[in-house]
Amino acid sequence: IVQPNGITWVSWNQTFNAYYSASWWYWNWILPNPAQLGTWHFKVTYAGKTISQSFTVSTTAPLRAETESAAEAIITLSPNPATSQLSVSSSALTPSATVEVISEFGLPVLRQKAGAAAKGNTILNVSQLTPGTYYVQIKDKGTVTAKSKFLKQ
Repeated sequence: IVQPNGITWVSWNQTFNAYYSASWWYWNWILPNPAQLGTWHFKVTYAGKTISQSFTVSTTAPLRAETESAAEAIITLSPNPATSQLSVSSSALTPSATVEVISEFGLPVLRQKAGAAAKGNTILNVSQLTPGTYYVQIKDKGTVTAKSKFLKQ
């Protein structure tokens, strides 16, 4: 993966030790934060032939919560991706709020009451979650007041 300045950001080799009449493979990487702005290139060389696919990074600003309405608050999750603990910060995190982690299939997998000590911040233990994409939502009195997504490594 080559950065806009032409410097290789990451590279790796894959050796196939078995014959496959058909197969597909994928690798995924999370770009550095902040990532260089501009056109990046994903290059693959196989059997002496190189193919390149470009993609553009146009902003590295913090993501706005994926909102259902403009009234929802911004939520900050860190680190993202997370391995064992996830810090949740939001003005929507009041003592009466509940923080929920929802799987990519829409199923709740973790629920925690914010409590009186929250004051805009709380820590979630996500160590038992399997790697993947999850959504954190803050609910107060049954209404979603903020939500965002994170990756669990």
